[in-house]
Amino acid sequence: MFQRCYNKNCGNYKRYGGRGISVCERWHTFENFLADMGDRPTGKTLDRYPDNDGNYEPGNCRWATRNEQNNNKRTSRFIEHDGRRKTIQQWSVELGLTQETIVWRLNAGLPIDKVLSRDRFSPPQKHLTRNGVTKRLAEWARELGFTPNGLRYRLKIMSQEMALKPKDGSHGWICRKAK
Repeated sequence: MFQRCYNKNCGNYKRYGGRGISVCERWHTFENFLADMGDRPTGKTLDRYPDNDGNYEPGNCRWATRNEQNNNKRTSRFIEHDGRRKTIQQWSVELGLTQETIVWRLNAGLPIDKVLSRDRFSPPQKHLTRNGVTKRLAEWARELGFTPNGLRYRLKIMSQEMALKPKDGSHGWICRKAK
């Protein structure tokens, strides 16, 4: 706790002290820390909770399992559904779905009730039209020399017209090779 917050040579300093997290003055005396937190239970470590952006202080720390700590990170992605807010990992455990399935469904733009459904289904296929011809995204990707994810990325960063030009540079799209 002290190394993370006050030692600039500590590998984790930038994620703690470097962003303003400190240890309350009371806990600068170990006996006070022990009186407030008690002995560390087996299999648990110190966690700043409920505010993982807050300081190490009474009321904002707990002894937590690795799993509890993994759900209390700045990078945790939360989903709200039916008045409950949980991380992807927590929904995964509750519903018996893999985290990868939940993330894939979210990224596919499915509604939350479908994202968290135990039902197996395929999302609607995205269809694109080029020169009057309509095909599924995966078919266009294969024909144009892209992976489906590569074509999805192109559609995010450029117009559909530009994204659906062949990878080889024909049909007006020019590939510049690095020298």
